[in-house]
Amino acid sequence: MDKEVLQGKLKQLRDEVKQRWGVLTDKDLATVDGKLDQLPGLLQEKYGYTREQAEKEIKLFLSDLKAKGENIFEVVLDTLTDETAQEDPPVK
Repeated sequence: MDKEVLQGKLKQLRDEVKQRWGVLTDKDLATVDGKLDQLPGLLQEKYGYTREQAEKEIKLFLSDLKAKGENIFEVVLDTLTDETAQEDPPVK
C-alpha cells in the first residue's frame, strides 16, 4: 500500500479513536503510536477502566468500525504486517 494512503488510514483511525474517547489528546495517541496493545493502558489511565473494561471497550470499538463497513484497522494492520514481513525476511 502506498505510504500516503497508509498515513491517511492511520489518521482516520486516530480520528475515530478520538471521537470515541474524547478525553484522549493527540499527544496521548502519539505515545501509543499505533501500538494497539498500549491502548488499554491509556484508557485505564484516562478513564479509570480496569484492564478488562479497556479491552472490552476496544473490542466493541473495532466491532463497531467493522459494522459500519470501516475496515481501517484491518487495512493498517495488514499493511504494517506486510511491510514488516518484507523488512525482516526469514532467517535460514
